[in-house]
Amino acid sequence: KEKEALLAKKREYIKLLLKPHTLPPDYASVTGFDPRDFFILCRASDNSALVIRRKDRVHMAVFGEPGMGKSTFLLLQIIQHVRNDEGFCVIDPHGDLAKKVLSIIPKEKWDRVVYIDPTTAEEYRRVVKIALLECTDPSKRGLVAMGFVDSLKKMYEDFWGPRLERILMNAVYAIMEQPEMRLSDLYDIIIDPVKRERILANVRDEMVMRYWTNEFPLLKDDAPTAVTNKICRLIQEKIVAPMFDCSRSSVDFGEAMNEGKFVIINLSEGRLTSDVANFLGALILNKIYQEGMAREDMPESERRPFFIYIDEAHRFVTTSIKDILQALRKYKVYMALAAQYLGQFDKLGGRDRTLTEAIPQLCDALIVFTVGAETAAALEPYFKPVVRYITRDTLTTLQRYQMAFSIKRGSERYINCGTCVDVSSRRYADPREVIMHSLEIYGQEVDVKKYTTAFDPTPVPDLEPISFFILSYLFYKRDCRLTPLSLIEGEMRKYGFTEHETNNAIRSLLYMKLLEVQTGVSEKEKEKGKSVRYFSMTEQAKAKFRDVPQGQRGGGPEHTAILGRYVSEQRQNGFFCIVDQGADPTRELPDVIVFPPQYTSTGKIHPRVWDYTKKFAVEIETDPYHHRDRVVHNWEKCYRYGLPVNFITTSFENKEMIIGILSGKANPVQNILMDYAPGNIQVDRVTASGEIIRSYEEDAVEGAGGGRKRTEVEELIDQMRDMKPAEKFDLLVSRGWSPFIHTTHANMKEVHMRKGDLTLYAGRYEDLREKYEKYVAEHPTPVPAAAPAPAPTSAPEPAQASTPTAEGVSAPTPAYAGQEPARQPAGSAQVPPPPTEAELMKELRALREELNTIRQAVEDLKAAQRLMAAGARSPPAATTAPAQAPAEAAPAGTEKGAEMKTEAGAEKMEEGEAEAGAEAGANAKTETETATRAETETEEKACAGAEATSAPT
Repeated sequence: KEKEALLAKKREYIKLLLKPHTLPPDYASVTGFDPRDFFILCRASDNSALVIRRKDRVHMAVFGEPGMGKSTFLLLQIIQHVRNDEGFCVIDPHGDLAKKVLSIIPKEKWDRVVYIDPTTAEEYRRVVKIALLECTDPSKRGLVAMGFVDSLKKMYEDFWGPRLERILMNAVYAIMEQPEMRLSDLYDIIIDPVKRERILANVRDEMVMRYWTNEFPLLKDDAPTAVTNKICRLIQEKIVAPMFDCSRSSVDFGEAMNEGKFVIINLSEGRLTSDVANFLGALILNKIYQEGMAREDMPESERRPFFIYIDEAHRFVTTSIKDILQALRKYKVYMALAAQYLGQFDKLGGRDRTLTEAIPQLCDALIVFTVGAETAAALEPYFKPVVRYITRDTLTTLQRYQMAFSIKRGSERYINCGTCVDVSSRRYADPREVIMHSLEIYGQEVDVKKYTTAFDPTPVPDLEPISFFILSYLFYKRDCRLTPLSLIEGEMRKYGFTEHETNNAIRSLLYMKLLEVQTGVSEKEKEKGKSVRYFSMTEQAKAKFRDVPQGQRGGGPEHTAILGRYVSEQRQNGFFCIVDQGADPTRELPDVIVFPPQYTSTGKIHPRVWDYTKKFAVEIETDPYHHRDRVVHNWEKCYRYGLPVNFITTSFENKEMIIGILSGKANPVQNILMDYAPGNIQVDRVTASGEIIRSYEEDAVEGAGGGRKRTEVEELIDQMRDMKPAEKFDLLVSRGWSPFIHTTHANMKEVHMRKGDLTLYAGRYEDLREKYEKYVAEHPTPVPAAAPAPAPTSAPEPAQASTPTAEGVSAPTPAYAGQEPARQPAGSAQVPPPPTEAELMKELRALREELNTIRQAVEDLKAAQRLMAAGARSPPAATTAPAQAPAEAAPAGTEKGAEMKTEAGAEKMEEGEAEAGAEAGANAKTETETATRAETETEEKACAGAEATSAPT
């Protein structure tokens, strides 16, 4: 009677389980037992529940052919965890089980759901970030590194070796010491010597340093290639890049386990490749293992049970699964491994059956649906207890949803058969709503365009690197003259190319009709009768280096001249440049697409491969002030192609203007090859002599310290060479080169009248606020206020006070201005109130307006200088003053620019015009005061004509 009563209660529990509402809290008092003391496995033939006691529910293995009921069984177990508020993790490589689990979670429990799916970045614009090599505990760094390598080894176990593993382990150890870890750094440290030095600068592990400095250079060239081939699949998989692009994960797996979260991982192969999905699942499984082992320091009573369900488990488990199953048991982390047959866990094509034999032994519960004869034979020993006996024939003839189970209880096993309960028809929620709710809590917003691009229609190099180097040498260094083979071979040796590689490249160029060969006898070899082969470029080859833009893409003489100088310099440095000649007006491309050479591990240029992963675009902008829309359009065009942009302009002001125009869109960096990502920009400027200035230090020093001695500039540049940007900025301030910066907040407008101040200050508002707050924190002593200066008749110079610099020399410091300061008693000082955000923004806008005004004045002054240099000034219609020489003229409207030149020395004259420019600046104000309005209009017209005729070519 007691047994029948208990069976009746279990049937009642099953009925309640299948109902759409949660179990009532007083259910235990109604039925006389707590349903949380057991888990339902299936339904018996008499409709009673077959259960497993909680203390027996440890690790579980589920086997069955496709469609027999494995996923249905897993869903039944998971719904019981949901109702009992028990944490669990589901790893699903197909996606169906993950969506079914989402649908059975009531709305009041959505906050517990952590949904991990790389494809949400594109569909929902949010994704849960996972740092692959994140390790907060230095003592566990080895476990993290080994887990990563084991996950990668899982992908390529048939092509793995000790040398490859040693290279990868040392690479991972080096990357884990970086302040900002990126997966692409694994590729860079192996293949790029320059970036390797940058990465190793942060490494403190002596063994790792010794390997990269002593052992790695001795390896053959094919060794690093074998490693990069393995990791390229991960780097180039654009759809998972948003998930990996972080140094810290957005979800804490340890916290999720301890708080009973519902972690659902969807690795559906519909969008992911099989290899990447397997790697990601193995890596997440390793992270869960590490967090489970971290429970060692937690009292046993506080260890909350956490259950892991892995469908198609053979795809994710590594050889360490034995250790995982053995170790996690005592930390209350329990796993359920599902597979179609036992042989799927075989390694090395069946030669290693270690896991195949270990998994049934380490799993206390074996759940078997219909399986093949081999799996049935292997599992038959676990279904031979004293009372009941299930043969291999039984395991191979089970019907759909019928299952046999073997539960280990102490030294014995309890076996039985039943029918799986299907709860998939019960839906509490729309999976999409649960996903969006989870991503709002645990996901981060991403710009998917940064990682994924459409079809790339940009052209590609039509020459191999070694062939290009030969032609470049003949064109630029030999002026297309006949060149003997020995000179070509000697030049190629400088780049690490062997004679065999050089001769093969020459044969290829001859076949492509890009080289011509002649045989002759030199004067020195006449006596020996030895002939020499001479090579020269064909017209077809020369045309590859004379690709001058045509049509609408010409952009004017200045644009074309800068473009030609840039391309010539890049090609001589070994970069392959494809210039858009404008031949096809329907195809919009960047001005230039540049392909860097690929380097081997020994620093040698690869003779046959360009670095397609680091190609970038180049845009020439000569007048961004009047063509703002074009700057934005060019950046967006290159961004659509997935390319960072190197802007080339003609002045420091234009450089700052481009950065300002693209503020909020682009990410300015100092070197787009070092910080490579679509959307990044590097802005360089070209001098009048054609030299391209790329140095941040030179630009900063020139902008802040105009008029300093060249030796002093070079000395400061050397000091700034290895500094971080913040350290460079602090050094400039300490040396008194930029005294305007965050000294006060009310005097910005007048202080920034100087050109150097303007150019350095034309940055972002956030930078200004951070610098000012830093100054206030470091300088609590108020700065003395100076008496207000008399109203100037021209552009005013700021009042100066004296403050000590780092060298003990008094440097000019602007005093407070703007509103008239209140008079203070002698010896007192006025402390300015902290500026509000609105005030800073208002002052910033005013400052930028002043900057534009000064720039216009500078442009007017330049026009006057060109006019005087050309001697093209038109005679005035009427004037009371005697006629002046052309060198003394200045058009009306340039008074402000002339004063800027006279008072602050703000404009750096072009070479060859400094003397005339200085004289014009001194006489500008007198000339403009005596000129009539009619004279002004005549002179401005003459200026415009002279400027057009004297533009640089």
